[in-house]
Amino acid sequence: MPEYFPQDNSSYPAQVRKLTVNDDVNDVNANDAAQALAKRTDFLKALVETLQGDTYTKAEVDQLVNNLIDDAPDALNTLNELAAALNDNDSEIAALLAAIDQRLTQVQADALYLPKTYQPFLGNLFHIQYVEPNGVNGTSVGTGTANIYQLKLNNVVSNTIAGASLDASYNFTLPAGTYHFYGRFIASHSNVFRAYLDNNTDGGNLLYGTNENGTDSGTGDTAQTTSVIDDEFTITGTKSLRVLMYVSNVTNLFGFSSSSEPANSPAIYHYVKIRRIGD
Repeated sequence: MPEYFPQDNSSYPAQVRKLTVNDDVNDVNANDAAQALAKRTDFLKALVETLQGDTYTKAEVDQLVNNLIDDAPDALNTLNELAAALNDNDSEIAALLAAIDQRLTQVQADALYLPKTYQPFLGNLFHIQYVEPNGVNGTSVGTGTANIYQLKLNNVVSNTIAGASLDASYNFTLPAGTYHFYGRFIASHSNVFRAYLDNNTDGGNLLYGTNENGTDSGTGDTAQTTSVIDDEFTITGTKSLRVLMYVSNVTNLFGFSSSSEPANSPAIYHYVKIRRIGD
């Protein structure tokens, strides 16, 4: 019964039979054993050649290692050294990560630091004024008694704020939001005066204008000056607002207007520009 070497790799082409002293070299079995051994030799040779094509030379391995290290300092050019360094600086790394976690996004930074008056106003303007189309002499630009007058506003130049409106009693309505208010209001035949924005719905003043003095001597002087309001305010719901003016003295029936206006031409006494800059 012939004996065979162990088939230790199933990829080998055939088992190799062992030759013994009792085998006849002219026996066909002896030739089979030689052929099987030759086939195994060819198989192993081809396998070695394939493996050699997938290996690197020492120079190639050294270059790959150098690329990985990439000129790192000697104290940090091994994985062990990197691990030790990370462990030694664990608290600093944790502090850095915590600081990064507290960073502001661009949207958050803009909301905090970008001046509101620089934000886009497109679609958020309410422009109103008081105008007399024919420049009527002696027109009163305010109504009231004693020292408090409501200033007239009768013309909407433009309005792109949804919900904003002007009524016939010179009050204007705005929806909830944050606004930038700019207004110029004249006074004539008066001395100390100041305009202010009044919350007609809830009561109370929202903004104050500049203090002015027309230096009226009580003899009907026609000096005319302007109180300016330039500030921001926020309302939490739809409100009716109006512009009031405190005047210490009005000397004649002309009220706040000049006694002489150009004939047949529009005369603009007050104007207001309200821009919505936030919800």
